[in-house]
Amino acid sequence: MGIGDGKRMNKNLVIGSTMMVVFLGAGMLTGYFIPKNNQEQQEEYDTLLSDFQELNDEYSNLLGDYNNLEANFTELQKKYNILIEDNATLTEEYNELLSAYTLLNETYFLLLEEFDILTDELSTLQVDYDDLLEVYNQLDTLYSLLELNYSLLETKYNILSQQWDTLATWIRGMTLPAQYMVFAEAVRRYYFEDHYVQDRWSTGNVSGYYYEVSRFMRDVVLHDSQIAGMLEGSWFPEVSNALTDCLIYGNSTEQLAFNCFYWAFWPWLPNWNGYGLSGNELNDIDTIVDWCINEIDYEYDTDITWGQESYYWDYIKFPVETAFRTMGDCEDQALLCAAYLESCGFETMLAGFHDAEYPGGLYHRVLLVEITDKDAFFWKHPFGILWGFSFASENWWCFIDTTWDVPFGSRPGWMQHYVNYGFYTEDVTFAVCDIDGVITL
Repeated sequence: MGIGDGKRMNKNLVIGSTMMVVFLGAGMLTGYFIPKNNQEQQEEYDTLLSDFQELNDEYSNLLGDYNNLEANFTELQKKYNILIEDNATLTEEYNELLSAYTLLNETYFLLLEEFDILTDELSTLQVDYDDLLEVYNQLDTLYSLLELNYSLLETKYNILSQQWDTLATWIRGMTLPAQYMVFAEAVRRYYFEDHYVQDRWSTGNVSGYYYEVSRFMRDVVLHDSQIAGMLEGSWFPEVSNALTDCLIYGNSTEQLAFNCFYWAFWPWLPNWNGYGLSGNELNDIDTIVDWCINEIDYEYDTDITWGQESYYWDYIKFPVETAFRTMGDCEDQALLCAAYLESCGFETMLAGFHDAEYPGGLYHRVLLVEITDKDAFFWKHPFGILWGFSFASENWWCFIDTTWDVPFGSRPGWMQHYVNYGFYTEDVTFAVCDIDGVITL
């Protein structure tokens, strides 16, 4: 029986009790006014009155119970309403959880499928890994063998490198073969002493000495560049051919010199003559000057036994000697670089500084190259310096000093003094390496 049924029962009980009270009350009033005929009616009346009292007491008890039940029912009704609301909330949450569960369940099955796929891929990767591991182990074994071989080769290389250094030191320290040196020195003394300087220094003609030295160097450059045959006023019509014949057609010692020079040194000795160069004038000069800077080291004349036999130990090498030894002092490197530039068609000029007024004194020989395109020069070397000499040509000239390891277009430190103050022609001797033999000093 629900809460609603109990409520209806209590209402019926109240209505029935009320009718009973009214009935009994009416009977009691009726009996009071009915005459007492006999004792039996009185007893029935007393009995009914006693029953009425009992019923009234029972009614009071039931009424109290009813009131208690009604209070409890109200409280329960409130709780019931709360439970109804809670049930609705929980039902909504349940439905949401059910939807979430359904989604999670679907996701789970999808993940389960992906897991199976990944498991298959893992198995495949494991097989590939095992194969790669086997290959790695094989390569590791080979690497160990190669490492061992490398150590052995490195040891051999170090030994060969030491042997090469020893050989290179010996080659760089030696001169050309003795018979060639004797011939070259004879040629040098014959032309230089007898036909150029002619002992001008000892007679006090210092300016004439510098003039003849410059002319000698000019003729050496032109002849070794092989662009001139018989030069007017030159004492070198046969020098280059004679030096070559000495190397090629001499005895076994000279033949050895030929083999050493042409087979051991030829790969890195430039054979310019315009071959292999870029065709751009300034870039060609850069190439030649950089080679001379990188390949030729400085060597004092006092370090050469032959040099101590010449005038004031000023031993002027032929360019082939400087290239062979890969060493030379200022005039030797200037001659070599000039010969290369002349063989490529550039106009060069030798400059000998003999300036006693320079701080500490300056006795130095350098090279100049003629610049025909002034704009191109300054575009490539914006901080370069060009010098104009009316006696040489209308073009401009750039100093080159390979002994100071200064690239083309830059000036060596010693020149800053002349940039600031200029120089006098009596302190410098110029020799233009011109094909017609003209020299202006």
